[in-house]
Parts: sequence; structure tokens; C-alpha cells
Amino acid sequence: MSETRVPGISAQHAIVSDACRTNRGDEGAIDEALARLRAEAMACMPGWSQRGARFHFVLTVEAGATRRFECWREDDGDGVSLCFATVDRVAEQRTSGLLSANAVFLYAFEAGTWFEAMSEHYRRQGWKPYSVPLMPDGTPDESVHDPLPDGF
Repeated sequence: MSETRVPGISAQHAIVSDACRTNRGDEGAIDEALARLRAEAMACMPGWSQRGARFHFVLTVEAGATRRFECWREDDGDGVSLCFATVDRVAEQRTSGLLSANAVFLYAFEAGTWFEAMSEHYRRQGWKPYSVPLMPDGTPDESVHDPLPDGF
């Protein structure tokens, strides 16, 4: 919850982050944000009702930056390998010779997090659902839910 102070105006907002959605689920995260806004509105009611205060509740949905991922299949005679990466990394692998001109394009899609990318890749391959990798201490690596950094 953040607050903006302008004389005569009190503004609050609640942000539903990816981590909040992961920990509480989509509905739980939204319920928490709405409860915070409701509590702030109710706290303002007693003094503001005589002054003709107006309350504006605005929902803004921002799409995070996404990256285009591609999957390529290559049979080098010794076996089949897959190249799954962002388009920039695929281009680098072609330039360095790690992915040959004979590779066959399988599919492409957009994703905003590593978890989204791997989940969709696993689904398209017909594999079991992607699961969050574990940290050395045995806890889930929640960074897979973070937005992809620039240059990824």
C-alpha cells in the first residue's frame, strides 16, 4: 500500500505483484488488495462525508514485458537435440555454430517469466508439468516467477 499526500487529497493504491499472486493465488491477492483499499476508504469516511468527498477506485492492469521464445529441433546423426531459448539467444547459437542451418523450427510463443516459458515449453512437448526448481537449502526458487530481465 502506498500513499500520496496532496493538500485536501489522500490517495492510496495497492499493487498485486507476481510474488503476491504466487503466494496467495490470483483471487487471494486481489481480495487482499481490495481489503486494504476498503479499509483506507472507511477510515476516511467520518471526516470526509460532510465535505462532499468523492472516492475514485481505479483498476489498472499492466502487462509485463515479454520475450519471444523459440524451440528448434536438430538431428545431428548421433541423436536429437532441442534448442529452446529467446530469439536473441537462438541467433547467438546460430552465429557460434551451436545450432546448424539444418535445425527445424518447431514453435514460438511469448512469455514474461521463466516459469511461464518453461511451463508452456513442457506443455507443447507433452512432458509432465514444469515444477519450480529447488534452492540448495531445499526451498523453491521463487525467482522463476520474476519478470525476465533485459537482455535475457
